[in-house]
Order: sequence, then structure tokens, then C-alpha cells
Amino acid sequence: MGAAEYNGVPSQVLSARIDTAASLYGRGAARYVIALGGSRKGDVYSEGEVGKAELMRDSVPKVAAFSSSSGQDTYQSLLAVTPLLRRLDVNKVIIVSDGFHLYRSVAIARSLGLTACGYSDVGSPIQGDLKFDYMLRETVAVTVAQVIGYKEESIIRHGQE
Repeated sequence: MGAAEYNGVPSQVLSARIDTAASLYGRGAARYVIALGGSRKGDVYSEGEVGKAELMRDSVPKVAAFSSSSGQDTYQSLLAVTPLLRRLDVNKVIIVSDGFHLYRSVAIARSLGLTACGYSDVGSPIQGDLKFDYMLRETVAVTVAQVIGYKEESIIRHGQE
């Protein structure tokens, strides 16, 4: 969620998250892996589609690799994937993201009725001052969402879903 792809090629951030998720799958921590994320206007591929392709390159079998290409933010992406989770009879999820994004991601998943925990990706290129900027952004987003709600925050940022 929130990691770029460039014409079908995952960004370093997306690659780090996918590699970590594939590793968790390989260790038996999950039955399925679902790559989430939409696309921007003009994109040929979505973040979710590119993530799924990378999962399968990382030896996650096709029957266990899924994608959801809906959503312009974490709330919308998690909301869009909940029907698939129900069809798969999944209520417990491990969210893989950068450490600074996990608190909000897990809180959103829980607000949608999922039992969620977070796992920080191990190879993220987001470090130093850039990491501080992201932490500051997440702090503001969590604070606003705790006052008005995650759905409402998403609507303010992106319009009605």
C-alpha cells in the first residue's frame, strides 16, 4: 500500500515489501499473500498487479498470490480487499509495510473488523531524513483519523469512494 510501480516495474519500496511478504509466506506465517494498491491516472499497471507478479517471481504459488487494484489510500485499499478476505475465510491478517506506516495500517484494518498485526519490511530504502518526513506525515494522519475516523479522512483526501 502506497508504494510505487513504474510501468510494471516495482519501486524499491514495493520490492522490499513484496520480498518480506513472500518470506513470511515461505516460513508458513500465512496461507495467502495479497498485494494491494491502485493506480494513478494514465498508469498501465496497478501497484497490486505488479505486487502479485513479484510475489509469483518470489516463489509464492499462483493459488496463494492475489491482488486488489482498488484504492487510492490505505483505507480504500483495505476496504476493497475485505470481500476477497471473506471469500477466502480469512479474518486474521499480517500487514507488511514500512515501520512508520504500520500503526495506521493495522488500526484501519481493525476498524474494518479484521484481526490485524503488522510486520515491518526488512529492506526499505526509506531511511534518514526521508523516514522522518514519512513519520511526521503518519503522525498527522493518525491524529486526524482518531478525531474524525479513517473513512472520513480518506473522503477528505480523495473524495467519496
